[in-house]
Amino acid sequence: MSTLPYQLNCAVLTERRLHGRGQLRVGSGERVEPRTIVGTDSPPAEPLIINIAADLQETPAAAAQALTVKVGERVARGAVLARAKTAKSVREVRAPESGVLVAYDQTSGLATLLPSSSQVELRATVSGTVRDVVPGQSVTIETRGAYVAGVWGAGGDAYGVVRLATRSRSETVAFEQLDNRFTYSILVTGGTVTAETLARCEELEVRAVIAGGVAPAELGRYLGFEAGVQVLPEALLTLRSVRKDPGQALLIMLLGGFDATEIDEAAWQVLAACEGREGSITSSNWPEPPRLVVQLPTSEVVDAVPLQQAVLGAGATVLILGGPNAQTAATVVDGAVRRISLPSGVAAEAMQVRTDSGKQLDIPVHNLRVIQNP
Repeated sequence: MSTLPYQLNCAVLTERRLHGRGQLRVGSGERVEPRTIVGTDSPPAEPLIINIAADLQETPAAAAQALTVKVGERVARGAVLARAKTAKSVREVRAPESGVLVAYDQTSGLATLLPSSSQVELRATVSGTVRDVVPGQSVTIETRGAYVAGVWGAGGDAYGVVRLATRSRSETVAFEQLDNRFTYSILVTGGTVTAETLARCEELEVRAVIAGGVAPAELGRYLGFEAGVQVLPEALLTLRSVRKDPGQALLIMLLGGFDATEIDEAAWQVLAACEGREGSITSSNWPEPPRLVVQLPTSEVVDAVPLQQAVLGAGATVLILGGPNAQTAATVVDGAVRRISLPSGVAAEAMQVRTDSGKQLDIPVHNLRVIQNP
C-alpha cells in the first residue's frame, strides 16, 4: 500500500527535460532556485490559441471578416491579425509571437498561430539540489518538503507564497473577499472557482489559483468565449496561450477536476501546513500532472507528523495522471510498491496497475489518483 500523491514530509523529485537540441548548465550537487536557468532548449513550437472574437467584441462570424491575415500567412510579432472599426473606436488584435496563422474557427472565434521555433531558457521551477544530470536530456532536482499533485493545470509555471483564502476544503471563496493580501501569491480555495473570482485574481496579479474544480462554462466565460459556445476541457489545455499576454497568464491548478466541488482532505492538510511558505507550481509538462512543491526546513521534514491519508490498495480504481497513459483508468493489481527506474535513470516508487484493456503497467505512485477504493 502507498499514500496518495499528497505528502508533507518527503523528498520530491522534479525532472526538467530538454525537448529539442539544447544544453544543460548545471551539475550534480548544485543548489537551484525556481528561476535558476538549468539549460537552454530549442523545443518544437507550441500552437498559440488567440480569441479573436472576444478581443474584438464581435461574433465569430463578424471577427472572421475582420481578419487582416490569411490562413497560412506568416506574421511578425506585434503584427495586426484582425481589426474592427466602430463609430467611436478601432479594436485590433496583434500577434503575440512571430509565426504562421494556421487556422481560424468560425464557430468559436479562435485563431491558431504556430510560432517560429526559438531558443528558450529552461528553468528549475523548484528550489532544491540537483541530484542527477543526463547530458543532453534532463536534470533531476530533489526538494525536501511537501507536494500536492493536481489532475489538470494550465498557465505555465508560477512561484509565490501559499495563501489559503478559505477555511475549509469545500468552502468557495467569493471574489469580493479577495484583496491585495493575495497579490503575487499562490491562492488556495476550497470548492470551485467562478469566472469573476478568476478575473479578480488576475486583476490582483495573483500568480496561481489552486481549487477543487471549475465548471468548463465558467472557465470559458473567464477566457472570453461567446455565451453558448461549447468549450471542451481538452481544448482548455491551451489556457495559457488564450490570454492576451501568454507570459502573464494566471496559472490554474485543479485538484478534483472539472465540476469537482471540494479538495481531497489529505491534500487540504498538506496545503494548510504550507500556508505562508514559498511554493512552485509547474503545469507546462503535460501530459504529466501539475503539482505544487514547497521546500521545508530539514528539521520540519524529519519531525513532521504523518498525515492521515487515504491509501492505494489492491483492487482500487485509479486514474493515471501522467506519461503516455495519462487520463487512463486502471485497477491496482496487488498494492505492492516496486522500485523502478525513470527514463533519466532515477529510481521511483511505483505500483502495478491493470487497464480496462488488460494491459499491466508499472506507474509511479505520484502519477496515480484514487477514483474508488474497493
